Amino acid sequence: MVIPEGGALRLSAVTLAARKTGLAPGQTLADARALVPDIAVHDADPAGDTATLSRIADWCTRYTPWTVPSGLESGGAAGIWLDVSGCAHLFDGEAAMLDDMIERLAAIGYTARAGLADTAGAAWAAARFGQRGHARRVIFPVGEHGDALVLFPNAALRLPADILDGLDRLGLRDIGELSALPRAGLTRRFGELPVRRLDQALGRIDETISPRAPAPVWRLRTAFAEALGHEEHIAAAARNLAEALCNRLARAERGVRQLELCLYRVGGRVDTVTAGTSRASHDPDHLARLLDAQLERLPEPPTSAPDPLSAAAEAMVETLTLAATVTEPLRATQDQLVGARDADPAALDRLVDRLAGRLGPDNVIRFRARDTHLPERVQAGRPALADPADTESDSWQPSLPRPPRLLARPESVEAMAPVPDDPPVLFRWRGRAHRVVRAEGPERIEPEWWRQPEAGNTAVLDRTTRDYYRVEDTDGRRFWLYREGLYDRSHPVGDDTAPRWFLHGLFA
Repeated sequence: MVIPEGGALRLSAVTLAARKTGLAPGQTLADARALVPDIAVHDADPAGDTATLSRIADWCTRYTPWTVPSGLESGGAAGIWLDVSGCAHLFDGEAAMLDDMIERLAAIGYTARAGLADTAGAAWAAARFGQRGHARRVIFPVGEHGDALVLFPNAALRLPADILDGLDRLGLRDIGELSALPRAGLTRRFGELPVRRLDQALGRIDETISPRAPAPVWRLRTAFAEALGHEEHIAAAARNLAEALCNRLARAERGVRQLELCLYRVGGRVDTVTAGTSRASHDPDHLARLLDAQLERLPEPPTSAPDPLSAAAEAMVETLTLAATVTEPLRATQDQLVGARDADPAALDRLVDRLAGRLGPDNVIRFRARDTHLPERVQAGRPALADPADTESDSWQPSLPRPPRLLARPESVEAMAPVPDDPPVLFRWRGRAHRVVRAEGPERIEPEWWRQPEAGNTAVLDRTTRDYYRVEDTDGRRFWLYREGLYDRSHPVGDDTAPRWFLHGLFA
């Protein structure tokens, strides 16, 4: 791999075969071709390498949910942090877990070395400088990382090149020699970084490394002796995990709001499907159906296999993990005391969950009341699977009845009132006259002078005062009319600035 640097093309990474011929990262392309004329050159792709490293970190969640890339390094190497505390027993011990990890990475085309220690700094050093006898893994026993590090070179402390050159000029070759120096003098000459890295590696101070995502509290994993290839077998395994997870949640009196199912395929690909619920649930049948719907929509994984049989083998699933990424305490619901004994109070919630799973969570909405008297703003739409605190209606209720149906825009009507301040006795809407036999009102709604118009709102805004009336015509139909603006006796008859009448909603 070559990358432009300092006005020349330089090698950024070389293969093992190229390294044996004398090539090394940092050489110019011209010098490299002088040594190996037929060298194969490719442009470096840091963005692509970063994306690949992120995918490998996702793949490593098969061993622990706590993973994070450590970034690209010189020479084409890259690293990943894993916190395997409490996970090694699932793989028959730490050594077996690291061996399994290295072998599986080798099977999908990556050469890896692993280090395990009490501290992140010691593990980093073990993976890169602790290859005794060309071992692919090095494990420092508990409490012995300090004694093991004294023989490691200073580069094992993750120090920049300029500091390493300065230490080398002073004749300091390893961590043991460095740690023997007075700390004050070392800090004055090289800054605080060497001392801090040394303390981090030895465990004297903590080193904070944030994982890619918070590790879920509720997570189950299952590995198969033989990889699964049939969709029904994968769905059955997911259902078994859902039942086990729901049993644990039920004992803790908690329910699922969001599930994440990860499928680890033989070819190294990780497919993730998620399912959400509108209310906390620990019903395994319902959660399994939501996962089944997402599994059916999962596309065929891409492959570069030379034949269909190899492609099918790469797509087989060897490990499944199921995590409840969002949970909530279960709330008791009151069933009906009389009638409708077979009614299921959770049926509507399950329907909403299935619709959101098929149509997308943003395409299924529910409404909540807002504390406002303006009809255009009294309800706000929220995704059906959003946090209940954001979707459930508050205790606010309008002071007077509201019609169940509002028109998209209030429609102008011709109205006749015996006295301008009275309700109408006759109005004409859409070419039809309606004689009013009963009326209630007015209900005066003043404009919200402190609010700016909402972007994209095409409804009539609250520019003027409105007086609303609930009226009933001779056919028994009920309407919600309002007069816009306050009546002023100085307005002559027929003046365009006089109050106007509008129909805003229908009661029946």
